[in-house]
Amino acid sequence: MKSAEHFLPEFLRALDEVAKPLFEGVAAEAKEKGLSATVTADDDEFGNPYLQLKILSEEATEISSYSLKSNAVSHMVVHVESFGPNEESKEIRTNAASINRAVLETELAAFFVKSVGSRLEFVQEAHPVGF
Repeated sequence: MKSAEHFLPEFLRALDEVAKPLFEGVAAEAKEKGLSATVTADDDEFGNPYLQLKILSEEATEISSYSLKSNAVSHMVVHVESFGPNEESKEIRTNAASINRAVLETELAAFFVKSVGSRLEFVQEAHPVGF
């Protein structure tokens, strides 16, 4: 298991280099569809860094969110999907290697379909049908 001194820098680097550009791509596509979307990087109440994508309706109510959270104690990454205030929430605990382009494109594409009912154009262009 990696120490916190290795885990947190690796997590933050993966957020900046891989996750944040993908989250921003999803936010841009949501905005093209007339929705509001934000990408926020911050620390939780325990000082653990996270990155969160929120998609909001035209009325500014939350439709869904996808977060990547760190747990410095367990050295794990938590992928959290939430769909509306009264809807389901899903958490997957994994290692920092899960913050890679292939995994996140797949997860964000499924998240976008469930949230908005539409496919992500930039993922479809990167992975055409049949590949």
